Amino acid sequence: MDRSGSPRPLLTVLGVVLLLAVLGLQLVDGSRRNSITWDEGHHLYAGYETLEHSDFGLNPEVPPLVKNVAAAPLLAMRLIEPQKQGRSFKDEAFFGGRDFIFQNDADTVLFRARMAASLFTFALALLIFAAARQMFSTTAAFIALGFFVFDPNVLAHGALVTTDIGSACTLFAVIYAFYRWRLAPSWKRLVLAGLACGLCLVTKFTGVLIVPMIAVLAWCEWAFPNYLATYGSLNWQRRGDVRRQMLIGLPVIGGIAYAVLWAFYQFRYAARPEGLTLNPAFSAYVPRLNSHFAAQTIQLFGTLQLFPESWLYGLADTKITADSYTSYFFGHVYPHGNFLYFPAAFLIKSTLPFLVLLVIAIPLIVIGWVHARREVLYLTFPPLLYFLVACTSNMNIGARHLLPMYPFLYILAAGAFCALLHSNRQWLWVPLLLVGWQAADAFSMYPAYMAFGNSLWGGPSQVHLYLSDANVDWGQQLNDVRAYLASRGLRDTSWSDESSGSGVLDMLPSGQPPAAPSAPRAKSCWFVYFPDGVVDPPDYGVPCHRLPTADTLWWMHETSDVPAEIDGPLLISDSDLAGIEFGEGPLNPYEQFQRIQPTAVIDHGVYVFDGHFSIPLAAGLNAAEEANNLLKGNRPKEALVKAQHGVALAPTLVNTQVALGDAYAAEHRPGDARLCYERALKLAQTVEPELQTSWIPALRAKLQPE
Repeated sequence: MDRSGSPRPLLTVLGVVLLLAVLGLQLVDGSRRNSITWDEGHHLYAGYETLEHSDFGLNPEVPPLVKNVAAAPLLAMRLIEPQKQGRSFKDEAFFGGRDFIFQNDADTVLFRARMAASLFTFALALLIFAAARQMFSTTAAFIALGFFVFDPNVLAHGALVTTDIGSACTLFAVIYAFYRWRLAPSWKRLVLAGLACGLCLVTKFTGVLIVPMIAVLAWCEWAFPNYLATYGSLNWQRRGDVRRQMLIGLPVIGGIAYAVLWAFYQFRYAARPEGLTLNPAFSAYVPRLNSHFAAQTIQLFGTLQLFPESWLYGLADTKITADSYTSYFFGHVYPHGNFLYFPAAFLIKSTLPFLVLLVIAIPLIVIGWVHARREVLYLTFPPLLYFLVACTSNMNIGARHLLPMYPFLYILAAGAFCALLHSNRQWLWVPLLLVGWQAADAFSMYPAYMAFGNSLWGGPSQVHLYLSDANVDWGQQLNDVRAYLASRGLRDTSWSDESSGSGVLDMLPSGQPPAAPSAPRAKSCWFVYFPDGVVDPPDYGVPCHRLPTADTLWWMHETSDVPAEIDGPLLISDSDLAGIEFGEGPLNPYEQFQRIQPTAVIDHGVYVFDGHFSIPLAAGLNAAEEANNLLKGNRPKEALVKAQHGVALAPTLVNTQVALGDAYAAEHRPGDARLCYERALKLAQTVEPELQTSWIPALRAKLQPE
């Protein structure tokens, strides 16, 4: 230690390098073990098309920064590109992304892309250390960095080709850069703040929140210059001086950010290169926004070409998509978001060591032990605003959307605790113990970091009782599914299981020891897989018959031979078991399995059931979709037979009744069709009606006399 109480510079560097090395080892190993998740294929494909063909409209769902960085290592490879089919942008991106990955060397493509995407995680780690050290002390910096390196949520998403960590990195970079400029104004720091702001806007559309964040921080700097001045220093400023700095600085930051945004779209308004168009068109898609004012504003910006077309299109899509999502929360499926979702997700998915540190830190801040007022403001207002906006969102699909909050809170809690250390250095054992505890939590979750939940809520095996989707099951388990099935005699001979260890293969919800070695050998298996279609399980050597999901039936219109009765083993993804897409209760064809004790649970997210099972609802829905496909092929007689079979299996489902009604209508039997539509309307209005409201206008239209 030097006289200031900080480690010598060499020890500091060695400590940071060691922690980053540990972070890297965890990310590399986890990346190799976990299969591709829901969004990675279409992000990577869109990024590759952007770099190779300047196509920003293949999937404008998210801005280009993370996608481009992830795709950059692939440019040196000779890759097969799927032929574009003129489908809607989501279909083109998701299905094209699947083909792009698996028509090439999937493992190599995905690993290279994930390692490139992990650069944002390392950049954020360095920013956390640098900011905590500048704002508080080297000790605080190591505490904050230690928590970040061993955060299971960071490890789950830190090497994925997705935008959550990238958003956390760039948003924090903007606030830290603005803080540095306010601390010591200079043109260099002002330019860095503008560049960071621009990168934030091309990382994720939640990056637009940086505008009110900077605006409020700037107002606070003007309104309370003496209050925010560094404690014990003489660098106080008058309001007039601050106002002049803001009148110059804020336009410069905004101008640089605006230029960066346009630069990432190659200063071109059109989303797609010549010869290609957005599908659906900008003028047809933006009006789908529920807010007429928002739709008009975005259309006006498009007309004036104030922002790139792809960026505006994606901004609209973010809200359109959010308003169409259901959410799973504490055992129930809701048609939209729940204000309590993110508060609960934060308490469930945050580690206990971090929550303990936060509980210690908050009183220290409130009672005034932390004199760094500017630092407290910069570390509390941005995450608070972000959290409040998240709570009002309808997109309740994962605590991953809260990741931008954690860098601020880790530094804030570490800095506050260091105020306690100033009074008594003996308290140092507390953060050391908490970081060690967090490391133990991370190691215990390997490789199933995605399903982490703290022990106050029962640990990872119980998270599914409260949350689903990317909180538990985002499609990352296929390597361990393959290894589990191989242990039961089911294997795709084209695959080797040497790359898959035992992992978290057979954790029973009750916490009992693994049961896989004693489970009977099987002749065949069935699989209900959450991202099925976006990712095909056979591509990972999973040799199971596939059962329908909501997406395979109603998005991809794919059907298969689904009998009404099957013999296990039956594997069901947590998200499908919860019914987050089909709906809960009688709408969920797999609802019965919520009451059956599984033989095993793979990576806390895929449940295994053995026995003989009746699945008439799944078979009925499959038959109804087969009927719909036959009707599209102008084969009404065959469609009628299939639809009748579907209703016989699942008479209480709207889909089967509608399919039969449509088949009767195609056969020119309007009376029979009307009876089916009336039954369907009654079901939509009485069986989980909140989840079936979208059916009602269409059914009423069908019942209108011609």
